[in-house]
Amino acid sequence: MKKMKLLSLVLVFSSVLLMANDNDPKTFEEAKLELKQEISKLLKGPDLRSNDLSSCKVKVHFMINSQKEIRVIDIYTDSDYLQTFIEARLDNQKVKTKNIKIRKTYLIPIQFELS
Repeated sequence: MKKMKLLSLVLVFSSVLLMANDNDPKTFEEAKLELKQEISKLLKGPDLRSNDLSSCKVKVHFMINSQKEIRVIDIYTDSDYLQTFIEARLDNQKVKTKNIKIRKTYLIPIQFELS
């Protein structure tokens, strides 16, 4: 009888956990896409023309800390201007994206083009 009660309790607890997870529609992949869009907004408006850049590909390596702030780890670019611009715009910025993994490192490619 004790085993039946325990089994029932485990089943109820498991179903409650599953229902709690189902209420949150945002998956990790959706959260990554939302984070990339949020970062794109933060990086709008570099002055490429004044720095003799027509287009440039950059990779940004960062993590999200426990306060949900972006911590830039490295920026892969040949442009000193873009390195400074990206670090100033991203480092220590709070993100609003939910369900993003904390203390996980990310590497995102970014394309800057002269408009």
